[in-house]
Amino acid sequence: MSVLTRYKSAVLADSPIFSYALSEASGTVATDYSGNSNNGTYHRTLTLNQSSSPSADKSVISVLFNGATSGNSSSGYISTPAISANSSITMEAWVNVASATGDEIGFFVFGTGGSTLFFRNGGLGLSNSGQCSGSAAPYGAWSHVAATYSPANGGTGVVYLNGVGVTTTGFGQNVPSGSNSFYLGGFFQANYWFWPGYFAMPAFYNTALSSTRILAHYNAMTAPLKKGSMFF
Repeated sequence: MSVLTRYKSAVLADSPIFSYALSEASGTVATDYSGNSNNGTYHRTLTLNQSSSPSADKSVISVLFNGATSGNSSSGYISTPAISANSSITMEAWVNVASATGDEIGFFVFGTGGSTLFFRNGGLGLSNSGQCSGSAAPYGAWSHVAATYSPANGGTGVVYLNGVGVTTTGFGQNVPSGSNSFYLGGFFQANYWFWPGYFAMPAFYNTALSSTRILAHYNAMTAPLKKGSMFF
């Protein structure tokens, strides 16, 4: 069993609305393996089929975004079809950014800027009018980042880094209502927040996953492969 197969199984166990392996070597379609046919679209300048991988066996492929943080109309991103989000959500991806930036770079943007998972000065944050800063993620290394939100938890969002919750805070307002697209790798509508690094295995859920499940996803990517064993 490859790490990719194991990781996909862990993700699918939690019924994602979309989940992309980003394994295409060419073309403009990011295939959704969730079974919901919410295929994404690659836009502008980005490099597919990168060997830089969060998995030890290199079975997980990544995309390299050329992101400039602002004012670059050629910076690449991935869009999804219009998706109806519930009041409780989870966003996750594997990311690797080369160096620090003083600007906010949003790699998971829902609608017109609501529900944004972002980096700023190396800190992770979750924003929807209100925002929170989390622990710094390492530069030049792969990290699993995720964020959950549920009004049942008092309207709080939780940001996770490598399977561990690093920040719990007020979210600012509810998840945007209606159907909206996600923009992965940047906020093209305002021509900023573009991601300058590698990106892999994004997924979105219409539930707030538990800390146990977030950790299970992290372990599915990072635990050593053992013949005949499952790690989720």
